[in-house]
Amino acid sequence: MWNEIATWQETLKERPDLSAKTIALYTQDARRFATWLHQEHSGVIATEETPIDAKTYRDHLLAKRYAPTTINRALISLMLFFDTFDGTSPFRHLTMIDIVEPAPVALSKTEWNAVRRCAEQFVRRDHGLALALATLFRYAGPRVSEVAAL
Repeated sequence: MWNEIATWQETLKERPDLSAKTIALYTQDARRFATWLHQEHSGVIATEETPIDAKTYRDHLLAKRYAPTTINRALISLMLFFDTFDGTSPFRHLTMIDIVEPAPVALSKTEWNAVRRCAEQFVRRDHGLALALATLFRYAGPRVSEVAAL
């Protein structure tokens, strides 16, 4: 499979839409798969891969705790790699990993107390407006544009 990867890498270099970094990452993904395949099923050649092998590899990457974007890129890389062979790619109909956006992080209790104390220092000068706005942001969570419209 190593010769096929080298040939595929040369083919990728001819594509003007791919950067050198993308080609390096795609090739790295294919080499990582070839190493895994050799460890799991030595003697199997690339054209003998099945969709079950593709799913097993995806699950292996998940178990190794790779980031979802890295796993999805690897699946796309391998789909492109296996498309160069006759027949269908075992990675063609494999489900990608959902990318979950992290939840927004609220202020810690210490940070909130610092903001509140700062706003309380302006109570006499702004008649409590800074404290009201800070409290509104803290407990109601409006957008800045919504508060500006008030």
